[in-house]
Amino acid sequence: MAYSIRTQKQATTKYTPFFLMFGRNPNSPQMVTVVEDSSPDQLEDLLDEQVGERTALAEDACSQASMYLPEVLSNVEIAQEKPKKQFQKRIAKGVKTFNIKVGDTIFKKQMKNVSRKGGKMEPVWMGGHIDNQERALF
Repeated sequence: MAYSIRTQKQATTKYTPFFLMFGRNPNSPQMVTVVEDSSPDQLEDLLDEQVGERTALAEDACSQASMYLPEVLSNVEIAQEKPKKQFQKRIAKGVKTFNIKVGDTIFKKQMKNVSRKGGKMEPVWMGGHIDNQERALF
């Protein structure tokens, strides 16, 4: 499952996470060369050749990484603009917003009372939680 996530192009960056991490696309099982009935010397030569190719590809990918970074950062900024605009529209419509700061007391609504038989006598709000997490506000 992790392989499928790492090899899918992400909407935010427009690249796969694997490509951004290693500078190349991953090798799939179909790309593996199977050699049958070869002597150990032939296998060693083949392995040395493949290692040399991979090393050259890795060096090339490292040199190209600086080329992709500005584009990726630009794509991330563009992707972050959409939620900011949506938030500004909500504020313009007058939708209620909350400014929660670190150290504020927070009460959480007990949603199990909504769909459950009985339990109506339990309190609607669970409370007195102290917020100790930083939150990013747009």
